[in-house]
Amino acid sequence: MSRFIYKASGVAVSGRIVRPISHQLEPQGVCVLPADGGAVSSRTGAFSLSDPASGALLLSYGSAETSIRGHESAAGVHTTVLVSTVRNINVGNVLKADEVTASLTLNYDLGSGRVTIGTEGSRFVNLTIAGLAFDVAIDHGLGHEAADYEAFRKNHPEHIETGGKIHYALGRHPLLKFDETGSGYHHQPDFGRVYFGEWSAAPYTQSLTILRLSLGSPQGGDLGFGGGDGNGAPPPP
Repeated sequence: MSRFIYKASGVAVSGRIVRPISHQLEPQGVCVLPADGGAVSSRTGAFSLSDPASGALLLSYGSAETSIRGHESAAGVHTTVLVSTVRNINVGNVLKADEVTASLTLNYDLGSGRVTIGTEGSRFVNLTIAGLAFDVAIDHGLGHEAADYEAFRKNHPEHIETGGKIHYALGRHPLLKFDETGSGYHHQPDFGRVYFGEWSAAPYTQSLTILRLSLGSPQGGDLGFGGGDGNGAPPPP
């Protein structure tokens, strides 16, 4: 029986605050799938961080969790499912969300060598920025197309490859702009940039961070919520 080597990892919350205080966040909801597959999960409860001087809320969330499962879902078909979720997010009383979830499902058929990858299940629930609802859709089609990476590169020359990967954004909203890497973001004055669905693809693998914040005055720092990557392949001959 041919062996399959699984590879997937995820983290629900990471980052640091540099202003008005300096605070390095311990990564939460961290999971690494063993090479032989199986099921792993990690969950932490509520967290809150405030400025001791002013009492102003800097960051809070209700829970952070990641689960990964790798198994043979059919004869010769190996499936990896990664789900990373953060609930009840509040960043500086500006950005709030009931839930953000990053989801990746990868299927590798040993017989045909065919790979399928999907991001269905990734979502934003009741996301608001400065009190306004921000309904961001996810473009799941890119994940499906990029499962055949070489064909994707030929069909989408507008997506530039750097470092052996194509970087882009799956988030879709009329107000989004795109930076030099292809990541879609919204700039909120006196808060910073909010990135939605940062995504990269390479042969047999994809990665996704569902929400990332590059905070600017009066609060500074970088925060990531709901992320993971996965691939897998038989061992080299």
